[in-house]
Amino acid sequence: MNKLKFALATLLFAFLFSFTAKSQGSILEQNDLSNIKIDSYSDDQINSLLQQSEKLNMSKADLFNKLVEKGIPESELQKLKNRTQNSTQKIIKKEEYNSANRTYDESNGSIPMEDNKKDLTIFGAELFTKNSLVFEPNIRIPTPSSYILGTDDELVVNVFGSSEKKYNLKVSEDGQIYVPNVGPLYVSGLSIEQATLKIKSKLSKTIYRAINSGQTSVQISLGNIKSIRVVVIGEAEKTGTYTVSSLTTLFNLLYLCGGP
Repeated sequence: MNKLKFALATLLFAFLFSFTAKSQGSILEQNDLSNIKIDSYSDDQINSLLQQSEKLNMSKADLFNKLVEKGIPESELQKLKNRTQNSTQKIIKKEEYNSANRTYDESNGSIPMEDNKKDLTIFGAELFTKNSLVFEPNIRIPTPSSYILGTDDELVVNVFGSSEKKYNLKVSEDGQIYVPNVGPLYVSGLSIEQATLKIKSKLSKTIYRAINSGQTSVQISLGNIKSIRVVVIGEAEKTGTYTVSSLTTLFNLLYLCGGP
């Protein structure tokens, strides 16, 4: 009796194993798909189905039509379409990502977060986020010889030697300065060096002729400086129009608008 029970149990196990193996075998090899459950198939089995259809030179449309002929329910066919679509996207994404010598995250099909952070980090961005840094233009510097004069700039003209005089001359909206007893001189658009030569030449021909003999000297520097308006557009933290001193550099302006 015990031997008979054992034999029956063995046959039943073999039958169940055979049925399960058949139901979980290749979908294409099954004749009747009316009771198929796509959710019971793993990703590897879905990929194997795609590879098998490619070997048979079947397109996805041909594959799906073949499964319809075998009686696959519409709901299960839709699940299979979704699974094959996701599988294809994962393969493409993995190949593209691995080509950049990075590791693809198989668990959720995404790029690791730490690599995303690396891609978005801008070198030197921390310079614009530290309040301890002072990044303002320094206006207490020797007058740059290449500085271009414009409206609202102030020239300080010192005459010394046999004659002593100091002039504070502001560039008007017309681009001129007015020297008492001499008259107007157009200096807008000139560098400090060019304006110095022009003013000395004019003074030496009018009220300070001793300049020609060297008994009188002239020294010219910047006093107050003009302001300029700069428009910041593009990938900056705070775009807009900024009014800054004419000695402001590009880096000063980047700090002012919060950096890139």
